[in-house]
Amino acid sequence: MNVSRTQRLQLVSACLASLAMASTAPSCRRPEPAKETAQVIPSQRPVRPLPDGAYRVEWVADTVPRTMRPGASANVTVTLKNVSSTLWPNPRSSGYEPPGAGAVRLGHRWWSTSSPVPISESPSRADLERPVGPGESVSLQVVVTAPTPPGEYRLQFDLVQELVAWFEAKGAPTLLVPVRIR
Repeated sequence: MNVSRTQRLQLVSACLASLAMASTAPSCRRPEPAKETAQVIPSQRPVRPLPDGAYRVEWVADTVPRTMRPGASANVTVTLKNVSSTLWPNPRSSGYEPPGAGAVRLGHRWWSTSSPVPISESPSRADLERPVGPGESVSLQVVVTAPTPPGEYRLQFDLVQELVAWFEAKGAPTLLVPVRIR
């Protein structure tokens, strides 16, 4: 669009006149930059992270078989202790939507001893049955399915505050269990 110098001066004069009269002439204003906003369903609110000191866990015991057949599944129990000074919420007590958001849950993944990246993530998580207070221990049941190629693996367990962070990312230790698949 070609605008002559005279037309530009007329536009500037009109804008200045409208500003002087405290008008909001849309043609004079610079467009507002687009604001990046998360799409949040009106009934939902952002999940608040637990305090940094809450991401402290002690791994007490596990029933992971040290040898499994390729592709076999096993029901295992992992016992852990909350060694923080913060209550860990379960899915019913977290107070967030969708259900489970903000809750502390147990996840697992398989690592090959020859790979720097995990070969699989857990398709599901184990929920705390109740909120777990400071100093309390809890035993969680989870089904693990062995990788199909035979070999030496490590099964890693970690806690996660859903939609916030894995405990490992906050400096907590994970449980690494060596498992031979044959």
